[in-house]
Amino acid sequence: MDGTAPASSEPPAAAGPDDAVADDAVADDAVADETAAPRHGVRGRAVAGALTLVYVIWYALDLTTLAVDPFLFNRVHAVADSLVTRTVFAVLFLGVLFHATEGLQRAVVDLWPRWDRHTVGLRAAGGFVTMAVWVPAALVIVWPSIRQWWVR
Repeated sequence: MDGTAPASSEPPAAAGPDDAVADDAVADDAVADETAAPRHGVRGRAVAGALTLVYVIWYALDLTTLAVDPFLFNRVHAVADSLVTRTVFAVLFLGVLFHATEGLQRAVVDLWPRWDRHTVGLRAAGGFVTMAVWVPAALVIVWPSIRQWWVR
């Protein structure tokens, strides 16, 4: 024998008064979760915010490099002319745009609470504006690298 008690098929003992209080607390949490604001797209907002932070830090380091060593700045930007780097910048720009439109939607709802009932429409409008701005901007960002394939 390994010293453990055998599994029992008996039902658990009746709940005591302390267990009833815990059950009420769980029920209250369930009601609070149902009335809380929906958390749709939290992961997308977090990613967009992180991408925006990465871009701001990169931009600050880029300006610092320019101030400290302009020749290093020029070498870094010569490498930044590749298709991969430009694609990364296009995706970063998508994150910044998404973060901005989500922030604008939240600001509208915070400033005018009656717009809270239009959350779905505001999100749809924000998504449309994000894509309507990003697609042409991404082409502008990536096009110089693509154009190099035909122009020598």
